[in-house]
Amino acid sequence: MTMLQKIPEVRIELDEVAIREVGKLKQLRDLRVLCFSGDHNNVLCSSIEEMKHLQALRIKTFNETSGDRRIVDLNITLRNSKLQKLFLDMKLERLPNWIPQLRNLERLTLRKSDLTNDPLESLEDMPCLSVLSLTYAYEGKILHFRAGGFQKLRKLNLSNLGKLNSICIDDTALPSLEYFELTCLDKLKSVPVDIQHLKKLKFLDVPCMPTEFVEEIDRIGKNKHWTINYGLYVIYGTYLAF
Repeated sequence: MTMLQKIPEVRIELDEVAIREVGKLKQLRDLRVLCFSGDHNNVLCSSIEEMKHLQALRIKTFNETSGDRRIVDLNITLRNSKLQKLFLDMKLERLPNWIPQLRNLERLTLRKSDLTNDPLESLEDMPCLSVLSLTYAYEGKILHFRAGGFQKLRKLNLSNLGKLNSICIDDTALPSLEYFELTCLDKLKSVPVDIQHLKKLKFLDVPCMPTEFVEEIDRIGKNKHWTINYGLYVIYGTYLAF
């Protein structure tokens, strides 16, 4: 079985046996780990480091409805990584420093991460990043897309960021963005500053947003070539595929 490239989801549960055995499958391209509590962090990281051909990695912590939401410290060394897709559903508090080093990463999803520092500065220079999703992932009030950042990003999803009240977009930031989703951002009452800089924007999804935001984006959008969705999610081709 050492030539396997993809296996079903791995549940770590109470011991480290499963993930230690999976670490022997060094040809894996796709790995999905469930029920990870952080107790066997070193074993998981070591196993992943052995997978030199890994292209997609998804890690989800233990039952999210439980009261135990400990911080997980994923310290993975991925040299010359081929990883293209990364999905982390766990409390991180700070963005792991190995993520910005993934030069081939195309899609990044952070969920329930509770990041306290703006992650954008660390991610903005990733050369292949085309899809970014932050859901319950950031505890700050401001997100700043700086000039020249996120050159390849085509799809951006910001959802359920409870304290976020301001988004700034500098000129020359997000030059390739086509799809922008803003969902359940209760404190965001005004439209992102300088959204007019997004010259390639085609689709704007704003379900469950404050009335003030909706009214403003409706006024601005009348003079733009955007398709705006105010309610239920709309699927445009492959844009919602993570």
